[in-house]
Amino acid sequence: MGRIAFFLGLSSSLLLVLAPACNSSSGGEGQGGSDAAGGEGSSGSSGGSSGSSSGASGSSSGGGSGGNMTTLATSPDPQFLAVDAKNVYWTDLGSSSGGSTQTGSVLSVPIDGGTVATLATGLPGPGGIAVDATDVYWVDFGVITPPGDVMKVPIGGGSPVTLATSSSGTPTHIAIDANNVYWTDGDAVWRVPKSGGTPVMVADAQGQLTSGVAVDSSYVYWTAEVGGGDAGPENSGSVMKTPIGGGTPMAIATGQNIPLALQVDATSVYWVNQGDVTMADGMVMKAPLAGGSPVTLAMGQDLVFDLAIDSTTVYWNDWGNQTVNPPKVTGAIASVPLGGGTPTTIAAQSQTYDVVVDGTSLYASINHVSSGSIVKITPK
Repeated sequence: MGRIAFFLGLSSSLLLVLAPACNSSSGGEGQGGSDAAGGEGSSGSSGGSSGSSSGASGSSSGGGSGGNMTTLATSPDPQFLAVDAKNVYWTDLGSSSGGSTQTGSVLSVPIDGGTVATLATGLPGPGGIAVDATDVYWVDFGVITPPGDVMKVPIGGGSPVTLATSSSGTPTHIAIDANNVYWTDGDAVWRVPKSGGTPVMVADAQGQLTSGVAVDSSYVYWTAEVGGGDAGPENSGSVMKTPIGGGTPMAIATGQNIPLALQVDATSVYWVNQGDVTMADGMVMKAPLAGGSPVTLAMGQDLVFDLAIDSTTVYWNDWGNQTVNPPKVTGAIASVPLGGGTPTTIAAQSQTYDVVVDGTSLYASINHVSSGSIVKITPK
C-alpha cells in the first residue's frame, strides 16, 4: 500500500477514502493537554443520546510483561482517547465509517468500568480528543462531509458547541491549555478560545502537512511532512515549535520518516515516526525542547501511530502488519524509560490505535472495525 499518510486514527474503511493513509492527541492527543479556522461558536451535533457502544467486563493477561488487561467498553470503531480522574473518553467513527452515514460519536466510561455515556452523536468523522475539568473537546476530520469542525461538550453531557470550522477540511489532532484549544489543519496550526471566538493561525507550516500537536506554557509543538505520507519524499518530516502567541516556526528535528503524534514534558519532546509500511522501520524518538540531536528510544516498530508519557516512561502502540517480510501479525503495546533503555512489551495486542495513561493504568483503543473495544491495563 506504500507509505501511510498522516491521518492517524482513521479506520481501515475510511482509509479507502484517503488512500494511501492510515488521530491526537491529544492526542490523540487526549490526556488533558494533548492529541483548524472558522466562525464563532455555534450549536453543533446533538448529544446525550444513547449509542451502540456498551460497557463490558472481562480480563486477560495481555500476553506481555505488563499488568492485567480489562475491557471497559465495546465500541464499533474507536479512535482517539483522553482520560481524567473519573472517566475515559473516546471518539468513534461508528458502524458506517467510510460511508455517507454520519454515525460517529463521542463517548465516555468510568475508569473502573460501568455504563457507557454517549456525549455526542451524528458526527461524520470525529478524531483527536482532549478533556479538562468541565468539557470534552474534539476535532471532526471533515473527510466525508467537509469542512471539518472543532467542537466541545460538557463532560456530563449536554449540547455540543462548534468552536471553529476548518479552513482546509482536515483537522486531525488537538491539544488544550488553560485558555485555548489548538489543532492541526492541513498546512497550518490554529487556536481558538475554549469559550469560543475567532480562530487564529498560530503557525503556517509552509506547505508541509501537519499532524500531531502538543502545547506547554510557552510553545505549540507539531509534526509535519512535505506532501504527507506517500505524496512526499522519504525522510521529509519535521518536528516544529512556535510561540503560543504566534511567530516564526522553529525546527526541533528534521529528516524524520512520517512523524505523527507527539508529547512534551519539562525538558524534551517525544514523537513517533510511523515509517514505511513495508519496512517495519518505525521509531520512537525524543529531542530537547530547544532542539538538538534526536535520540532513538525504540526502533524496528511497525505502523507505530501514537504515544503517551508519564514522569518516567514513554508508552506507544505498534499496530502490527502482515505486509512486512517476515510477517509481523501480532502488534504490541510497549514502553521504554524516558531516558532510554530496553523496550518492554506490555501487551501483545494488534490494531491498537491510541494509548493514554494516568497514575496507575494504561488505556488503549483496540480497533477491529465493527468490533472494537476500550481496554485498561493495570499496572501500566
